[in-house]
Amino acid sequence: MTNCIGRQMLSKDRARRYDLAGRLADVLSLFSLKNKPSHDLHLDWSAMRRVGVICQWGLGDAVLVTQLLRALRRMTTANLELIGKPWLRELFPMHGLCDQVHEVVPPWTQTQHKYRLWQPIWMRYARQLTRLRSTSFDLLISLRYDPREIIQMKMMRAELRAGYGACGGQGWLDIDLGINPSLARLTHVAQDASFAAATLTGLHLDARPVLDVPRNISRSVASWLVARGYQRGLVLTVAPGAGHPIRRWPDQRFTAAIKDLPDSIGFVVVIKPLEDNLAPDILWPRHIPGTIWQGSLEELQGLLSLSDILVSVDSGVMHLGAACGCRIIGICGPQLAQWFGPYSPSSEVVIVEPMSCRPCFDNCIFDQPKCMININESVVRSAVYRAVTQLREPRITRIIN
Repeated sequence: MTNCIGRQMLSKDRARRYDLAGRLADVLSLFSLKNKPSHDLHLDWSAMRRVGVICQWGLGDAVLVTQLLRALRRMTTANLELIGKPWLRELFPMHGLCDQVHEVVPPWTQTQHKYRLWQPIWMRYARQLTRLRSTSFDLLISLRYDPREIIQMKMMRAELRAGYGACGGQGWLDIDLGINPSLARLTHVAQDASFAAATLTGLHLDARPVLDVPRNISRSVASWLVARGYQRGLVLTVAPGAGHPIRRWPDQRFTAAIKDLPDSIGFVVVIKPLEDNLAPDILWPRHIPGTIWQGSLEELQGLLSLSDILVSVDSGVMHLGAACGCRIIGICGPQLAQWFGPYSPSSEVVIVEPMSCRPCFDNCIFDQPKCMININESVVRSAVYRAVTQLREPRITRIIN
């Protein structure tokens, strides 16, 4: 009962804040000279020179909009420009899905202290917005059900703006992507991006994000793995890091989960979280060679293109691994897997059910996140064994042979 009450309080408080921001945006947008946004506005793609996509949150959020970027690339020769965090420069350009990145990071994308207006991040955000106003877009796209993003988009220069009008600020939009927020969370975020792509371009692409890593990058990482002891067998990669501490699973639990691995596992890689100063304290069986990994986002894609199995918490690396073709074992806690889980047919989600407080949007009502600490290591280990039975040839052999 306590769980349910806590969840309701969190959900109502969050909904109240979003509703207030949406109503404010609606009122302000009434003064706009624009007509009501269209659901079927004809776009002259051949005349466009700059198309902007707002992508300011986490790595996983960025990966899940891949198919929208692919649809835009097919429709227009315009510059495809992303607005968000600086690491976007390492994520998409190698795939031909981004020509330029504008660094604009809203303070509300932090995990805490989002609205302390006196903090330096707010001044930095204001300078970034001011700098961006020197750029004018033919089309600017927002894919979040978030009135803050619609208000922010109004402060950017664009001939046409596309977003979710039901969130608020309809008068500032030229194109309403058309999904009501009350219904939107019945679908996965990747499906939302695919729906937006179809609305804007008419192209109906598979919602599953796919990132084909250039062979030269995979080859470079393969040489690195061989130099550290890889000889044969499947590559098992472990990703313990997450953008929010609530989504983390203790290192000792990872150690217990992989202490007994199938004979077909020939190498183990543990990815060092960027947010940690120390390497993860995760141990694997002594008879299996392995290494700790830390590298650029571009190199990480190379590693994931060679990894056969990725054991990961709910994180950007999990989504990136799915897009790069790994067989995913996702250890998920606070979020609903049907919204934000790995969007891949070869994935398995390990999750504690039932959890009446899920989704909590990373606002845990307990001293410790029970949805994570109650996940049993043996369940994860069993998932690894099941994944191995469905694999034959190690992916790395396509590169080194």
